[in-house]
Amino acid sequence: MDQMRQEANKRGGAITSISGVNVSYSGSGQTASLVFATNQGNFQVSGEEFYTVFNLRAPGRIALKSKLFNIEKK
Repeated sequence: MDQMRQEANKRGGAITSISGVNVSYSGSGQTASLVFATNQGNFQVSGEEFYTVFNLRAPGRIALKSKLFNIEKK
């Protein structure tokens, strides 16, 4: 945990809150990229990266079945 904190601090500090997300889609409807508005500024990831990381960390049977996903704030 300390190593993760040190690495985050080298890059400006940890992301502790997300206030919004903008999603862009490819011509085929797949999620192309996501831009998260965070306490450390905007953070962009590709749809492919988000899909992979989400499925690695998702609990139990919760998983994205394809790259045709949507992000919603509740």
